[in-house]
Formats: sequence, C-alpha cells, structure tokens
Amino acid sequence: VNNAEVVEIVTSEIITLDQLLEEKSLRGKGILKLDVQFAEHLAIEGGYKLLGIVDVCIIELSLWKTSEETKSLVEMMDIMAKLGFRFYDEVGYWRMPQTGTLFQKDILFVKNPLYLEPGQVI
Repeated sequence: VNNAEVVEIVTSEIITLDQLLEEKSLRGKGILKLDVQFAEHLAIEGGYKLLGIVDVCIIELSLWKTSEETKSLVEMMDIMAKLGFRFYDEVGYWRMPQTGTLFQKDILFVKNPLYLEPGQVI
C-alpha cells in the first residue's frame, strides 16, 4: 500500500484545532473537513472543544490501516460515534491509480441528534 518515496522534508508549525478555535475566536456552528493523510485521529484528539461547535464533519478515511499508528475507517467511525457523531453518508472516494482499488472514502458524520426543525430528529 505504501510505496511512497520521501523527496523532501519540510518543517512547519503545527497547532491543534482547539488552538485554532481559541486564536480565531470561532463561535457558532459549522462544518469541519479533515484531509490529513492518515492523521485524522490525531487531529480529532486536538479538537475536542472545536467538535463542540461543529454539527457536521467530513473526514477522508482509509479503508484499512497503512501502519500500526494509523486508524482504519472502522476505527475512526467508532471514535466519532463515541464523540457523538454518526455516519450519515459517503461523499467522495479515492482509488489507487496503479490498481483501481478503492482505498479512501470521504465520510460525512453528523452530530447526534441532528435537528432539522425544532423537535424533528432524523
């Protein structure tokens, strides 16, 4: 699965989602889109406060683990369920160019319960 070659190492500053929440004084409700190449669980661990103001998450997830440190789609679905989000739909995918094998899916999670109108739960 992972036959990538390191071409260049780039150093950059990293902040957590919760740090971003505080620095930008984010308020209200919103949508979170994550595409962080096998580090989704790490981004989520640094974003528990941000998830409190998010109703919808779209996360690119791998169907299987690429290393011991990564999480599979099933593991991430369990993590999101424990954080109060449920699987709602698939909104995109990526196939490995060499074989055409389905490898990643963009999964739409919604916060439980998602209210459409006051009192109406889906």
